[in-house]
Amino acid sequence: MRLALALTVLTLMVPALAQSQDYARPGFYLGAGGTYAFHWFPGDFDEDMAGGPTVRSSDSGGFNLLGGYRVTSWFGAELEYEWIEGFGNRTELDGNIAKLRSNLVSVNGKFLYPGWGRWQPYALLGVGVSIWEAKETTTTVTGGTPTSGLAGTSVGVGGRIGAGLDAYLTENWLLTVGIELAFSSTTIDNSTGGDLKNLFYVPIQFGVQYRF
Repeated sequence: MRLALALTVLTLMVPALAQSQDYARPGFYLGAGGTYAFHWFPGDFDEDMAGGPTVRSSDSGGFNLLGGYRVTSWFGAELEYEWIEGFGNRTELDGNIAKLRSNLVSVNGKFLYPGWGRWQPYALLGVGVSIWEAKETTTTVTGGTPTSGLAGTSVGVGGRIGAGLDAYLTENWLLTVGIELAFSSTTIDNSTGGDLKNLFYVPIQFGVQYRF
């Protein structure tokens, strides 16, 4: 009899507990995670470095940090910083000749669908500042390389558009995964000719967030 009563009370409490967890409430949040980025440079710079050796670009890892405020159940505003360690660029003759490192700071609008409770898909749109750093990694090639004249640091307008999913573990902690397109108006000047532009990449992000 006592066991049946306990089970009945537990059955009544579980729905009430689930309803008390407000995953779509307004409030601040912080997040951090890793990034794996696929480059989307045009033609692996073949066109920008016409007349020189073919340059092939590789992908890169990085991380992201963000803070934001969920204004309503379906919209949040956030500030995000993403650092990409460095896209490698190599030729068959010289090996890896340069690394291109990205720093992207953006203000994002995040549009969420709260109807599935713990599982909340979202779309995201952001705009901000894109900073690219170029570092030549080969210095022993006679006559230099196609990247010998690249400017060290270049700044322009950047942004991102993407989609993903927030998965709540508790009312405060959640995991998040997303895929985006990060774009930039930044041009890396090259004093030897062939400036680098259209520095786009596709970041896949995995992270954790805490909601206050």
